[in-house]
Amino acid sequence: MSNAKQTKKRRSRLPKKKVAKIRDLVASGKRTIAEVAELYGIPYFTAYSIVRGYSYTRTPGSTASRQRKFMTEERAARIVELHEKGASIRQLALASKFSESTIKRVLRQAKEAQP
Repeated sequence: MSNAKQTKKRRSRLPKKKVAKIRDLVASGKRTIAEVAELYGIPYFTAYSIVRGYSYTRTPGSTASRQRKFMTEERAARIVELHEKGASIRQLALASKFSESTIKRVLRQAKEAQP
């Protein structure tokens, strides 16, 4: 009788160049996270973790920060300004490290505050 822990193999890590390419493809808007996951044959959550900086944090190009960011009035104003200049919600989320739902909430609140 074999132990499941003994037979389980660890998956190999992605090369640093592939991790950087995944981040670039999604950040540039050329591919979605789901498309990148399928392209590289990795689970969606792995691709999501790479793009958001939760994994492969020691890879060049990683902008991971374990400190929680809080939405300040200055950050909200900057998000609204960039969105008015044409930045997509996805681009704003990746650049600011806030979730897309947070970006949408900030934009909705700014729109409601306008007379």
